[in-house]
Amino acid sequence: MAEYVVTAAAQRPAREDGTCFYCNVPIGGFHKQDCVLIHKRMSVRLIIEYEAEVPAHWTAEQANRYRNDGTWCKDNAMRDVERYMEAKGRMCVCSMARLDYYEDVGAPYLKEE
Repeated sequence: MAEYVVTAAAQRPAREDGTCFYCNVPIGGFHKQDCVLIHKRMSVRLIIEYEAEVPAHWTAEQANRYRNDGTWCKDNAMRDVERYMEAKGRMCVCSMARLDYYEDVGAPYLKEE
């Protein structure tokens, strides 16, 4: 893995002592490999389960084809979720959603700011 030099940007106002706030390495040294300031990019899949309206005679296959292979824009799903949340009096999607991280898409990099 690459080595990343600790700069003054790794300090935080809570402790300006010349070290990285997270891995405690002095400025000029190299961040520890498990420092939280070393980031990478990953593909993320967000799955939100909610109730949607469809014609009563549609099967699941027809609904899936309409929503995934037809002209229906996925942006509409955001409005569907908002309407569903409003109707159910929900302020948060946490109980309806799941995030899956499944693939690295970039090399590690330093993000001190």
